[in-house]
Amino acid sequence: LYLSLSAVGSDGKSLRPAYLISVMQEMFPSLILEKTEGVGKLSDIQTREDALHRMAPLMRSYADGLMQEEQADFLALYGMLQDSGQIRAEVEAAFKRYEHHPLAGALAEAIYTTHLENSVSRLERFAECHFAHFAKYALSLQEREEDEFDAADLGNVFHGILEDFANRLEQEGLSWKTFSKEEGERLLHLAFEEYTQTYGESILYGSARRQGKLIRIERIMQRTVEQLQYQLKKGDFIPEGVEVDFRQAGDLPEIHIDLSKEAEEKEAEEKEEKQEKEEKQEKEEQSAIPVQGEIVLHGRIDRVDLAHQADKVYVKIIDFKSGKKDFDIAALYYGLQLQLVVYMEVAKAMQQEQHPDKEVIPAALLYYHVSDPLIKDGAGKSKEEILSKIRSELRTTGLVNESDQVIALLDEDLSGAGSRSDVIPVKRTKNGTWDSTSSVVTQEEYDRLASYVKKQIRKAGRQILNGDIAVNPYQRGDRNACTYCPFRSLCGFDPSIPGYHMHQLEKWTKEEVMHKI
Repeated sequence: LYLSLSAVGSDGKSLRPAYLISVMQEMFPSLILEKTEGVGKLSDIQTREDALHRMAPLMRSYADGLMQEEQADFLALYGMLQDSGQIRAEVEAAFKRYEHHPLAGALAEAIYTTHLENSVSRLERFAECHFAHFAKYALSLQEREEDEFDAADLGNVFHGILEDFANRLEQEGLSWKTFSKEEGERLLHLAFEEYTQTYGESILYGSARRQGKLIRIERIMQRTVEQLQYQLKKGDFIPEGVEVDFRQAGDLPEIHIDLSKEAEEKEAEEKEEKQEKEEKQEKEEQSAIPVQGEIVLHGRIDRVDLAHQADKVYVKIIDFKSGKKDFDIAALYYGLQLQLVVYMEVAKAMQQEQHPDKEVIPAALLYYHVSDPLIKDGAGKSKEEILSKIRSELRTTGLVNESDQVIALLDEDLSGAGSRSDVIPVKRTKNGTWDSTSSVVTQEEYDRLASYVKKQIRKAGRQILNGDIAVNPYQRGDRNACTYCPFRSLCGFDPSIPGYHMHQLEKWTKEEVMHKI
């Protein structure tokens, strides 16, 4: 008499022995329970269901070309089950491969035309995953709208209130540097009331919970106005424009980017020999992409500040963010963070048109986190000490021209060795050089970054017009493009299926990126 039992069920969970087994062990204590090793043999299969369960792991192994000793078992089982609908599904799953098939040229042109109208954020989306870009911008797929006030709404409200506040300052003949605390609070409250009451059909006034959110928003905006004034007072820059639309710039080449090879070759002729060789190599790599057309960039620069000195105009741009954001030069290298450089190039070009006889110099490309931070260790500290900590928390991030002359225009108090700015991301060491945490570049380095960004835009434009819709999400450390992607159930991405893989991004340093470009 042979008794057998399963240790694991068909669902992969452990099974307890039947009651009869324990009875037999008590009756015959000398019996030894033997365990079979590995997967069962064909002789162990009793039912059709057993055969299907045995077939599943064999199918994937066979598809991967790993079968040798068990190939005969596989073929015998397949012969028994080949007329089964379930085995056909198993075969399809086991031999599934992902292959990217770009859109046909005529279809891509019908969708996009040869005149791409793109925002910078759309290009950054393309760099994250080509398919996600296609789903959102070509298929116009959207998540179901809900009656909720989300992060995007919060950002819109912040931007709208700041724009309204700036307009009210101008209407009353006040400047960012001169308005009093009382005037700022009054004008901010007016801007806040008017904007929130009309935003999204008064979505902010729909519940008691949202009323609490309104109080918090106004408090944050009051803090923001105070901090922005403080930052301006520390330097010589004056706001020139808010919510500056690219359309105000006209037909600048920084906005209308020719995607043809001829346009790129013409620019290459004007560069130095070393740069020409690098670009020639890239052109050879892209020789299979004969695209004619242009990409027209859209965008709005949150704020443009200027400082004038003799024959020079210094430009600073600020992008307001509802969440904390740091400038990441490696993300720029991979096309994930193009915004600040593109915005600076447009702002520079606009100023060059207005001041053709002057040199226009990029001074700072900055993010400002719109927030009212809580200071955890504030107990026992004076109001001045707490305010100092708040200002440090609200220090801008981004990229700054390392010239001492430019730094002085941005923060006139940053002069002594070992000092750290509370308005821009720079710090001096004890010997007066820039600390390794300082986010600074030379003029020459910035120009190289700007040139590289333009090449990235051209490359992305050509790929889009060539119908590239590859499922290729990025992976960088513990972050990837799939985490918050609303299309992850649509693309079919599965790393266990051959052909699917994430493109791995490295965490390059500034020096490594500058060497690569």
